[in-house]
Amino acid sequence: MGSKYNPEMPCFLCGKTLKVKKTKTNKPYFICEICGLQAFVRYKAGIRKFQTLLVALEEGGEKFLSLNKSSFEVLSLVSRLNELKEKLDKVNQNKSLSDYFLSDTESVLAEKALEKEIKAVRNVLKNH
Repeated sequence: MGSKYNPEMPCFLCGKTLKVKKTKTNKPYFICEICGLQAFVRYKAGIRKFQTLLVALEEGGEKFLSLNKSSFEVLSLVSRLNELKEKLDKVNQNKSLSDYFLSDTESVLAEKALEKEIKAVRNVLKNH
């Protein structure tokens, strides 16, 4: 990474293009102003791998980014699916407790809504 070289990379959480900066000790880092992700590459092996990534981004740019975006979308969907399953498990585990706070109808509706969203996320994953 030379002084004239201004590398950029996508934020791996939100996809915004980020400028890669250097610390006082000449180590790369980036900060996303959208989602707040902050990453510092500190060790020599990591810095070499990071430089390789930046070269790949520069050379393969659009192709790499579209592949990466697709991968991030899948990871995001899997994460969402896991969150929904955990919520459904909690609802099912605390049924007797939720009976105090929700009517039977509301409890069933909440459970069905979670199941419906789980099904929708699974369908998106199948079609991805």
